[in-house]
Amino acid sequence: MWSGFGQGTFHVTPRFDITAGVRLTYDKKGGQFIRYNKAPFNSGYLVQYNTLPSATLAFKYLLTNDLSSYLALSYGEKAGGLNVSAGAASKAGTDSLVIAPERTKSAELGIKGTLAGGTLNAKADVFLTYVNAFQTQSYDPSTQSTYLVNAGTFRSRGAEFSLQYTPDDHLLLQTSAVYNDARYLNYHHAICPPEVTLGPAGSTAICDLTGNQVFNAPKLTFNATARYTWHTLNGLTSFVSARYSYRTWMYGTVDDSAFTRIPGYGLVALSAGTGGKFSRGSWTASVWVNNLFNKTYYQRLVESDYGSVLGWVGEPRTIGGTLTYQF
Repeated sequence: MWSGFGQGTFHVTPRFDITAGVRLTYDKKGGQFIRYNKAPFNSGYLVQYNTLPSATLAFKYLLTNDLSSYLALSYGEKAGGLNVSAGAASKAGTDSLVIAPERTKSAELGIKGTLAGGTLNAKADVFLTYVNAFQTQSYDPSTQSTYLVNAGTFRSRGAEFSLQYTPDDHLLLQTSAVYNDARYLNYHHAICPPEVTLGPAGSTAICDLTGNQVFNAPKLTFNATARYTWHTLNGLTSFVSARYSYRTWMYGTVDDSAFTRIPGYGLVALSAGTGGKFSRGSWTASVWVNNLFNKTYYQRLVESDYGSVLGWVGEPRTIGGTLTYQF
């Protein structure tokens, strides 16, 4: 593959900037898949050529010396690929072994800056993204094989904000949240979840997931951190901090199986420490606890053979300490 790109900024006025960039990538892939065991298959030698353009256009306007607004537009293509599984070809033909490039169009409108005499940093925006020929991984329970697919078209839209408040040298408060409504707009020929394909005889293998929530996309994520630092007369710098993170439920697999729906969860972490100078270096010592309330939660859920589901459970309550010396 080879790629060429360029980007520049035009200062229209002292308060108004326009930034534009473009990239062009040429990509060539070739390969052959031969299977000798279950479901023997020979794809023959496959070649894929892609010319992948991408571009960005951003407008920035300075509302005040401390506050600016922006509009960012972008288009990009991610290279396609070749499947290394006969699972797709057995149902969709040899052409399904070639994965088409993924195309993304996005727009973001936002405002950011500092307020309250520089003690408050804030950012807020709304965004809209369309992804065509969405590339992801699918599992076919009938052939017990995993392979790549172009999972139709989906739209992601929502809003996000972040705040950081530092009223003095001691206190730091941070919070951020993202609301993301991600749904399939066109996914009429999706592989059905195992509760359908492994159901009564004659069950369909193709499902229409148009309008469903995109997998691995919780609607809401939220994070908050508080940290307090102080200095003592003997030259030590100490701190205490707390962190909370939360996300709502999401599907764990592209077929939106009810069996791989990951429930929402929130986690709390605490830490405290101190540090100072020693010889020609500095040292810090801290203690911390993650998952304070010993919450049981899944990080991932995926499908396996005969409709079974595998899960990766998150870490339980974990207590530890860290000692660092820098010189």
